[in-house]
Amino acid sequence: MIDPRFVYLAIVLAGLGGWIYIRDTLRGVTSPNRVTWSLWGLEGVLAFGVEVQQHVGLASWMTLMLGLVPFAVVAASFRNSHAVWKIGTFDIVCGSISLAGLIFWAFVNEPTFALVSFVCADQAAGLPTLRKSWLAPSSESARPSCSDV
Repeated sequence: MIDPRFVYLAIVLAGLGGWIYIRDTLRGVTSPNRVTWSLWGLEGVLAFGVEVQQHVGLASWMTLMLGLVPFAVVAASFRNSHAVWKIGTFDIVCGSISLAGLIFWAFVNEPTFALVSFVCADQAAGLPTLRKSWLAPSSESARPSCSDV
């Protein structure tokens, strides 16, 4: 079994990857999709709350980091007017599906269905960024982001 203290290394690596993406956002090199990154932040913070309730321990801090970094990316996108990606109908539909999945996750009492709902919500949240990256690859940074670490 891996030493649980490796979570500190994971937190540092996620923070470093997040900082690189945030820096590129502040410079206007990257234009994050606010729908995707806001939902990823929300998912991370919600999962952290559940892990704290379940007494997961040290590993839950990595989950918190995976929620805080996306929120920092969204905040950085408001600091640079060139780091804004126009939100369209596709983004709103995917965001709504993701939120519906998170609401279902919050209320279902069956762990397997809840997990499937959470994963589907996460995937729906990522579709706008996947589409944006396909249509406008120059709107993304070639450097690693927090999801790559």
